[in-house]
Amino acid sequence: GSQPRMRHFLPLFLVALAAPAQVVSFGIKAGVPVTPVFSGYSYDNPYLDTGRWTVGPTIEFHLVSGLSAEIGMLLRGYRIVESGLAFPLNAAPQLYSFRRDAHDFDFPLLLKYRFLSGSRRPFVDAGYVFTHESFDDLESASILAGTGISGPSNLPVGGPPNLSQNLHGGAIGIGEEFKYRKIRIAPEVRFSYLRAPVGSAPQRVLSVLVGFS
Repeated sequence: GSQPRMRHFLPLFLVALAAPAQVVSFGIKAGVPVTPVFSGYSYDNPYLDTGRWTVGPTIEFHLVSGLSAEIGMLLRGYRIVESGLAFPLNAAPQLYSFRRDAHDFDFPLLLKYRFLSGSRRPFVDAGYVFTHESFDDLESASILAGTGISGPSNLPVGGPPNLSQNLHGGAIGIGEEFKYRKIRIAPEVRFSYLRAPVGSAPQRVLSVLVGFS
C-alpha cells in the first residue's frame, strides 16, 4: 500500500538531508496547473474551473554530484463555476448558476538531480507530495430564468462539498535551470498523482512552474 512506500521513501529523504550540504538556497515557485483538479467532484452538470494558479516558498539543500533535496509549500487556488437546469416540483425548469472557491496546500518532498555543468543545467525531480484540500462556502447562487422563484433553496443537491480532506501521492518533474547574475531560474513541468479518501476520485495534476532562488 501507500504507507509502506512512504516508510521506504522518508529514510532516503532524511539521509539526503543529513549529507554535508554545500549550499542551502531559498526561493519561490509560481505557475499554473493546466489540468482540472477536482477530487470528489464528478457530476453531470456543466462546470468550469477558472483562475487556476499556484505559488509558494521552497528550501533546497544542495548536496553532492548534482543531487539536491527540496522542501516546499505550494498553494493552489481555483474557482468552480457551474450552471444547469433545476426541476423544482410544480414549477417550470429553472436555469441556475453558482460559484465556489477551492484551495489546496501542496507540501512536496523531492529529490532533484541536475545534469551537466555550467550556466544551463537540465534536471529531473521526483518524490512525495502531501496535500490539504478545502472548499469555501458557496460564494453566490442565483436562478437565471424560470418561474421567478429564486434563492439557493431551489438549487439542485450536488456540487463540490463543504469539506476539508487530505491527499497524498507522488510527483515527477523535468526542467532546466539557468543563472541570471546571482539568481537561479528554473522552469519546470511537473506531474502529480494524489490519492484521495475512499469515495473520491484521485487528482492528476500537470503544472507548469518557474522557480527563482
